[in-house]
Amino acid sequence: MQAQSRPLLFGVSTALAVGAIAFLAWRAMEQSPQLFAVTTPVVMPAQKPADAPRPAPAQPVVATFDIVSVEPDGSTVVAGRAEPGAQVQLLNNGVIIATVTADLNGQFVIVPPALNPGEHLLSLTMNGKPAERAQTVAVALPKNGKGEPVVALTEPGAPTRILSDRTPASAASKAQAVVPIVLAIRSVEADEAGGFYATGSGTPGAQIRLSLNGTALAHVQAGPDGRWSLKIEKGMAAGAYAVRADQLDGAGQILAQVEVPFDYPARPLGFAQAGLAPSASHAVLTEVQSVTVQPGDSLWRISQRLLGSGYRYTQIYAANTNQIRDPSLIYPNQILVVPGGAKPN
Repeated sequence: MQAQSRPLLFGVSTALAVGAIAFLAWRAMEQSPQLFAVTTPVVMPAQKPADAPRPAPAQPVVATFDIVSVEPDGSTVVAGRAEPGAQVQLLNNGVIIATVTADLNGQFVIVPPALNPGEHLLSLTMNGKPAERAQTVAVALPKNGKGEPVVALTEPGAPTRILSDRTPASAASKAQAVVPIVLAIRSVEADEAGGFYATGSGTPGAQIRLSLNGTALAHVQAGPDGRWSLKIEKGMAAGAYAVRADQLDGAGQILAQVEVPFDYPARPLGFAQAGLAPSASHAVLTEVQSVTVQPGDSLWRISQRLLGSGYRYTQIYAANTNQIRDPSLIYPNQILVVPGGAKPN
């Protein structure tokens, strides 16, 4: 009897133990449900990546000249840059005279047929498309191979550069003590905004006084290569002018002088000169006052109109003595330049 009751007691005990454990677990869940809570992972919505900044649009590449060498017999070599692999055409007065392919670095060399004596205007196109603001090279080739060719590069926003100067700067400075550099005015240009640009050369380091119609406008010092320039941003009136350069010694005495006359057109077709900052060898004037004498004008009236007082006519007279012999006699169409320091009252 006792042997049969032991398994029964063991089964009852086991059942009671299981029930107690279940009861304790249930009470624990009621008291601290967070201990048994099943957490569901939170999936965050994918964020849209920020748009990468758009690169600035690339500037269009245009074919440009680096070297233009012209010999007296017309033999010509042209070197420059373009897009790698582009077809580059060399034009003379608008007619294609040679075509080459730029290498992987965008460089090219062209040896066109020899140029004939006379005037030529060279330009470049790339893949048959001319650039809107392209460079041009003007070539003047003397007849019979006598004399040196003149080669000048013109590009928008920069002064004309003479490429036919065969004397390097270093050689010029070494030869200075033996053969002095001749004072020269190399180019005179006009722009549509009433501006004016002149370039020239002299002895390296020399003091040069620049005048317009006899009125001194600026002093410059010729650079190490002997070059100098003058820029007037606005104020030029249409008419006849003369630009003059005086090379001075230490005492202000004139050692050499050169003057070039030119007509400033009513609507010039030149280029707006830009990018040259003022320096010892580059003079930049914001504005000059120039006036064209009209019938019935007098220095008194011009001074009253421009300077606010007729009594200041002597300033205009003193600045234009090269063309005014008698202050009571001025003539129609004379171009008088008012000194830079003279301002209206």
